[in-house]
Amino acid sequence: MRISIENKVLSLIFDDLIEMRTKIEPIATKYEGAIDNRIGYNFPKKYLNFSIVTNKEFEYVIAYVNGDRNTAIHEMSHAKFYLDSDYRKHATKIWNNLKYLKKQKIEKRFRDLGYHHESTFVDEYAAYLAENHKIIRVFWDLIFDIRCNFQWTNLQFH
Repeated sequence: MRISIENKVLSLIFDDLIEMRTKIEPIATKYEGAIDNRIGYNFPKKYLNFSIVTNKEFEYVIAYVNGDRNTAIHEMSHAKFYLDSDYRKHATKIWNNLKYLKKQKIEKRFRDLGYHHESTFVDEYAAYLAENHKIIRVFWDLIFDIRCNFQWTNLQFH
């Protein structure tokens, strides 16, 4: 496992999905509840149950497998949602402007994936938008903010 800390976010970068799940799944389950087949993780620092020696402060933790760019972007979006109130307000505005039937379909899909707390739907929606490569123009400002303005220089995509 390698670590990187930027923008108050600790990134745990694993070489192996099984190793990551073994170490991080219990923490994520405590934070979000049981969700099957996770490929990335995110949670506030207070849930971290092992020591990280670093000289940089961090408030949030993400974990992903080295080389999985989409998951890293998805988890970064969760960190930004947690840490940045302007981003959170913007994502909430986009969510609230969805048509009722579309929002119902998305909520059903989230429940099918194991997300049962409505409080997480806006965050998840923003994260899935962030990782989507074929995003429509109306969401570009949200995606641009995540990928460009929230500086991530040490992400490892090999």
